[in-house]
Amino acid sequence: MSSKTSDEFFQEVCEILYKRADVYSHPYPNHKRIAELWSAYLEFPITAFQASVMQILVKISRLVETPGHYDSLVDIAGYARVANMIDDVMRGNDADRQEY
Repeated sequence: MSSKTSDEFFQEVCEILYKRADVYSHPYPNHKRIAELWSAYLEFPITAFQASVMQILVKISRLVETPGHYDSLVDIAGYARVANMIDDVMRGNDADRQEY
């Protein structure tokens, strides 16, 4: 487990999200694509929001094997923010929305 404060932890999460945004842009298009691929594979519709939540579940599964693993906790927090961002887009509430 890390000895970082909560503020340091969330600052790290934000920095990672900003770096990913520089490379991949807003997470909605990528998670929409993931959802489409999973939907085709499962032959069952999955939304971009559900794809982001399922990424959280992957990280929770990893925590079963390695309880308290810092990187998994950071990733869970990041995916929670991504889920929130995707929800904003899907509801038309994203004030920072770029053209997708």
